[in-house]
Amino acid sequence: MKAFTLFILSLLTTFLQLNAVTAQQSLVQDYAQVMQIPEISALEASASHLYVQSEQEGMAVFRIQPDNIQWLYTSSGMQRRGLSADVRFAYLAGENRRLTVLEPTSVLGVYSATMLPQKPLATARLQNNLYIALGETGLGSLSLETPETIDSEIKIADGIGKEIGVIDVMSSPFTKQLFVLTESSKLDIFSVDGGELTFSKSLNITQQLSNLFIDGDHVWGSSSRGDVYEITANGLGKKIGSVKEPVQTILYWKDYTLIRSTSGKVWYTHADNNSLVSWKTDVQAGNFIAKSGEQLWIAENDKISNIATATVTQNVTSNPTGPFSIKDIQNQILT
Repeated sequence: MKAFTLFILSLLTTFLQLNAVTAQQSLVQDYAQVMQIPEISALEASASHLYVQSEQEGMAVFRIQPDNIQWLYTSSGMQRRGLSADVRFAYLAGENRRLTVLEPTSVLGVYSATMLPQKPLATARLQNNLYIALGETGLGSLSLETPETIDSEIKIADGIGKEIGVIDVMSSPFTKQLFVLTESSKLDIFSVDGGELTFSKSLNITQQLSNLFIDGDHVWGSSSRGDVYEITANGLGKKIGSVKEPVQTILYWKDYTLIRSTSGKVWYTHADNNSLVSWKTDVQAGNFIAKSGEQLWIAENDKISNIATATVTQNVTSNPTGPFSIKDIQNQILT
């Protein structure tokens, strides 16, 4: 067998820096399964369903399974509307006064619809009631018992946010509480017993907040400038950071807090690191995020994929402390 000699020349190299490798956790996209839907305008998820709003197709509903998702149906004519969802229903509310309630297990999709006194600012379900932030009108409520109870006159809660203005409302199924944010920088907390609201306490917020966000037992508030704060039992907690623009979505997943702004940029921070990392900056890509249990989704450039964690290596440079040197490399014989 003929032998070839590979001559590797010794390199005379002046090293100005020495490299060391460190590793850290980061968010990445899992492209094992990618689904493409044209002109995605919103993305929401519950524990069992994924809702994709498309300006071209309408509302596409999928059942989430451990290893894949199953398409259920697509309803046309549901473009350009605000979208939110919980474990039971999804809610569509746009620039007009119409509120549409979707039932994901229904063949038709639409459960019921109603006209509100004014454009809804936010909705939150607690038990069998849907609570609606209606600005200076106050806090409205609708029974979700039947389609007929939804398509009925809305009830306005006595003394909650009237004239002051209710700007956001969120519910926590874990604590069975309703959080009502008013324009007077107060956060009122209620419990529900037998379908009736019972006042628990009021937290004075030292910052002017514009939105509330709840994921599990985590509660946040954001200002119109994009400042994000934790909210604790005593009121405003530590500042997560600022994204310099209004916030649309905040999610908590595997010790990561993800923040999406209204323009479509995404940031994240880890529980072990207080710094806010800019992750997605292309606002034309959409970058809609949604969470279903342990699965986290992102819609980027009309392609929907899962988000995963990965160990990313980084080169850290340091200056040498010893003299320059030349290292001989021996010739290698390849057979």
